[in-house]
Amino acid sequence: MLLCTLVYQCGRTEGITVAAAGSTTNIKTNYMSVLKPPKVSRCHLQVFERVSKPNITVECRRNNISLSCSSIRGNEVTYSWETLSPGGNNSCLHLGQTMEIYPLPPSESTTYTCTAKNPVSRATSDPIDLGSLLHPAATRW
Repeated sequence: MLLCTLVYQCGRTEGITVAAAGSTTNIKTNYMSVLKPPKVSRCHLQVFERVSKPNITVECRRNNISLSCSSIRGNEVTYSWETLSPGGNNSCLHLGQTMEIYPLPPSESTTYTCTAKNPVSRATSDPIDLGSLLHPAATRW
């Protein structure tokens, strides 16, 4: 989170001070006129990095499958999963970075995608088909 202080003097902005992680940067502006009496205003400025396309990690366990979603860029990221059943008729939504699947799905193909988003961007993973991962012999070419 960045903290900024705007200083108004004589009807114009003298400068904006931005502080982040112990460092201070002064940004001088000469183009902004403010028709207010001299005062100091404080604000909280939060900068968001756009999220990158998320990756899905699959971990096969004894009785279940764990899907984990991660995005290497972005802050304040929230994750959601979409499950698309065979034939594309039904869809389910799950919130969170990980998803546990109990019991193991049948050999039918079920597709999963993960979406990473924050207040300024949204990105969706490539779909994965657990049916073809768990039962490669059942996959038709």
